[in-house]
Amino acid sequence: MNHKGKIAMACFMVVALLATLCFGCAEKEEEGKVTITIGHITDMTGPASPAYRAVTFALEDLVRYFNEEDLIPGVKIDIVTYDTGYNPARDIPGYDWCRDRGAKVIYGALPSAVVLKPFAARDEIPIVTLAVSKDMIDPPGWMFAMNAPVSYQVKAFLKWISEEHWDWQTKGPTKIGSAGWEEPYHGEITKAIREYAEAHQEQFDYVGGYLVPMGTPTWAGEVEKLRGCDYVWIPSTGVDTVGFAREFRAKGGRATFIG
Repeated sequence: MNHKGKIAMACFMVVALLATLCFGCAEKEEEGKVTITIGHITDMTGPASPAYRAVTFALEDLVRYFNEEDLIPGVKIDIVTYDTGYNPARDIPGYDWCRDRGAKVIYGALPSAVVLKPFAARDEIPIVTLAVSKDMIDPPGWMFAMNAPVSYQVKAFLKWISEEHWDWQTKGPTKIGSAGWEEPYHGEITKAIREYAEAHQEQFDYVGGYLVPMGTPTWAGEVEKLRGCDYVWIPSTGVDTVGFAREFRAKGGRATFIG
């Protein structure tokens, strides 16, 4: 399945799940149907928008398809979208904005959304998220994950590298590091790599994890520190991935990119 197909399939699952979660709190309409309003908190104009716009368009298309084909008899789905510009300070205003417009469930993929956990519990509004950190779901509450926390994924990936991709028993420990913007998602990635490498020092030589302020466009210092690595967990947010890769290769870095 190609990338667009995966986005569409994920959004299909989201629409079906969200409709199920909030069916009991839907609002009645004159035409005999009930309306379920989904709040969508995303980035349409900020640094992560190239990825999140595709998710938004797929979600909107599927909501339209569900309504036109009457896939949930007696139910009309509505969606209200709030653009944070990938600014964590706008997550709570975005939540309030969606709630005030009748959202009975909220969907989003922003890694900073963990700040909404106490508000979701207070208002008993389920929040379904794609970018999952451990704090969102442990202890459990009103946040629901579409995948495993990123720290679990990181450690599983490093385990695979040590077992299948790097012969540390012959070559010795492999050098690994990471770089990214200073935001919750990549912060958890950095922590997971450090923890796993320090717990398996015979397999990994941890060079470092470097976080820079959000929006930083260049990576000269981080590239220089990581240039000798065998593996680099590349920046994971928005448009910074390509910029880092370009600078890294231009400086002679030969590491395998992971992420």
